[in-house]
Amino acid sequence: MILARHAEALYWAGRLLERSEHATRALDVVVRNTMHYRMPRALAEWKLLLDVFALAYRYREAGGAFGRDLDRERVADFLFAEADNPGSVVSSVRQLRENVRAVRDRVPVELWEATNRLHLDLAATDAVGLLQEGPYQLFSSVRRGCQAISGVVAEAMPRDDGFVFFDSGRMIERSITTCRVVQFGLIAPARDRGGTPGPDGVAPAAPAADPGPGAVIDDAAHAHASDPGPGAVIDDAAHAHAPAPSPAFDDDAALEDAVFDH
Repeated sequence: MILARHAEALYWAGRLLERSEHATRALDVVVRNTMHYRMPRALAEWKLLLDVFALAYRYREAGGAFGRDLDRERVADFLFAEADNPGSVVSSVRQLRENVRAVRDRVPVELWEATNRLHLDLAATDAVGLLQEGPYQLFSSVRRGCQAISGVVAEAMPRDDGFVFFDSGRMIERSITTCRVVQFGLIAPARDRGGTPGPDGVAPAAPAADPGPGAVIDDAAHAHASDPGPGAVIDDAAHAHAPAPSPAFDDDAALEDAVFDH
C-alpha cells in the first residue's frame, strides 16, 4: 500500500533522474561532434536536440532564433542551465531533489543523500561559465551523480510499491526519449529525402516492375528488379552483383547511438 502523493513523487523522481542523465549525455555528444561539423550540419544537430527533448517551442518562446541565426551557446545554456526552463538539466535535478525530499520516510537515506549532493554540487557550480569555457567536466560530474543515485536505487531500495513507481517513471521517460530520437533523428530525415522509411529507419528504393517471362534486362536502373521471371536474361555481368541501395540516413545517427550508450 502506498499513498497517491508518494506514488506520484516517486514516479516523477524516476522520470527526472532519467531525463537529467539523458539530456547531459546528449549535450556532451553534440558539443563534441559539432566541433568538427560545418555550420549547416552543426546547427541542424542543435535543432535536433531541442526537438528530441520537446523544447523547441519553449526555446522560441524564450526568444531563441532558429535557422542560420541559431546560437549554439544559447541553446546549450537553455538546455542545461536555464532556471526558467523546466526541462533543463538544472531544473530537472532541482525537481528531482524536491520529489525525493517529499518521500524521505519511504526511501533509503543514501538515496536522499546522493540526490541532495548532486543538487548542491550543481547549484554551487558556475554552469553558464563552464558551458562556454569547457563543459566536459561539468557533464561528467552530472552523469556520475545520476549514476550514483541509480546505484543506490538498485542496491539499497526495497522492492516495494515505491520502487515499482520509481522504476516505472524511469522506463517511461526512456521510452518517450527513444521514440522522439527515432521520430526526429531517423523518420523525419528519411521522409525529407523521399520515400517512407522502413522498420530500420531507411527509406527503401522504389520497387521495380516485374519484367515478365523472357524479358531482357539491359539497363542499370533495372538492376534491382524484384523478379525477372523465368527465362529472363541478364546481359551485363555487373548487374548480377549490383550493390544494395544506400541508406537514406547514414552517420547522422551517431547522436542517437551515443545518447543511449550506457
